[in-house]
Amino acid sequence: MEQSEISKDASGVARIFRTVPPVLQDYYPQLLILLHVFFWTLIPTVTQHNAPLDVLEGFAWGHEWQWGTYKHPPLQSWLLEITGTVFGTSGIGYFGLAALCSGIALWAVYKTATILTDKTTALLATALTESILYFTFLSTEFNHNSLQLMLWALAGYAFVSALVSGKTRSWIALGIIFAAGFYAKYFMALCGVSFAGYLLIDRESRRWLIRPQPYLALVICGLLLTPHLMWLQEFHYLPFTYASSRLVHTNGIFRSAVSVLSFAGAQIAALIPAIFLGRFLVYPFESSKNTHRTLIRWLAFAPVVLAIVPSFISGEGLRSMWGVPILTFVPLWFVTRFRIHAGKIHSFAVAWIGCFLLVLTGYAGNQMFGADLGFKPTRGHYPGREEAEYFYGLWKQQTTKPLIYVVGDEWESCNVAFYSPMRPRPHVWIYGSESVSPWVHEEDVLKQGAVIVWTAEDPKPPIWVDVFLSRFPGTTIQPNHRFNYDVTVGSAILLPKP
Repeated sequence: MEQSEISKDASGVARIFRTVPPVLQDYYPQLLILLHVFFWTLIPTVTQHNAPLDVLEGFAWGHEWQWGTYKHPPLQSWLLEITGTVFGTSGIGYFGLAALCSGIALWAVYKTATILTDKTTALLATALTESILYFTFLSTEFNHNSLQLMLWALAGYAFVSALVSGKTRSWIALGIIFAAGFYAKYFMALCGVSFAGYLLIDRESRRWLIRPQPYLALVICGLLLTPHLMWLQEFHYLPFTYASSRLVHTNGIFRSAVSVLSFAGAQIAALIPAIFLGRFLVYPFESSKNTHRTLIRWLAFAPVVLAIVPSFISGEGLRSMWGVPILTFVPLWFVTRFRIHAGKIHSFAVAWIGCFLLVLTGYAGNQMFGADLGFKPTRGHYPGREEAEYFYGLWKQQTTKPLIYVVGDEWESCNVAFYSPMRPRPHVWIYGSESVSPWVHEEDVLKQGAVIVWTAEDPKPPIWVDVFLSRFPGTTIQPNHRFNYDVTVGSAILLPKP
């Protein structure tokens, strides 16, 4: 927007909210973010009784304090282990972490927007961003995407601050944030490519390529990543093998196009609440001007293009949840691309509150009543606590030794270990594989014994169980046990050596 338009819209907002005490008007962004963090911690904690899969896996990895895992870098698991020490198995810890990540991302969006436009528009951009489903309904599982959502937004803020202010400390912050981003998820590289591309294509920003600050950021990032890079080399780059297996392989142009359209469609679906609410602000559509429009457009859409185009060319499809961070700055583009009609902001505020409450109610209703109404139970309904208590009791019936190891797939074994009454929690040996859990040693498992669990959907145990039985001849199969929600779990016990 031009300055005259900014003043006009800002005065309109002031008239609309003139009944609100001025001291509160100054804290609208903080109130919005606190509202988001509070309710998206409280509602999942109260209504969802079992931790999500990625959270349980993270607890299993964090218990070992490794520099990496076979799936991802370690930052998520470290943070979960810290919160687990404080909050135990309470959802306040892991749901609070997820809400805090999205809350900090909203703060970064607001701070970025205040550099590029006025405070009123920045607040509206933040409110629209909060309505993206990746910040609400799909944000409660604290995983590597949650962390990346926060760090992507922080990187955007640091990058914009570095370009506009030119301060060296902003470049240093950018290097630190990128290192943290790579410790969260390697997809952060897309953000780095996006920023590098802007430095190359924008004439005014190109001058930074002959200055030391960007290279200082690169050096700082590289130094902070050194321990993880050493771990990757030692363990033969395991996460990259996993990432390759997660790609959706397609054959032919048609299938590649379908895969790309599916990914793009998922991102548009996540934006639907923001699109609906944004219409209250800008309809009828009138163009607006902004001196930073090129940078805003690049922040909003370059990551989307950089994700989709290589995927289409290579035929390697993308999973929809990989798009979690790339929509973060789209609402900022929206409210700066079109003129905001100040007279409609009151209607927008009412609609935003309604949408906020509707999404919270939908989430709570699904967790509390979905299974009873005949819908498929979610993992939030899973009887993880009952399962852990049962197998702990089964173990104690056969030995007085502490339960040190739980062996199984990611879901069953992590549930049993996380909710186990044993303190400290048992170690998890996923599939009994050294490549998947390199911190576990076969000799120690033979010495300490283990509980082995698997989902008993078929009468015959999974192949990995047969492999485990052949390696550990003293293992005895136990009768299958059925829990709530028609969950049947098979098990075996390897008793400790005398």
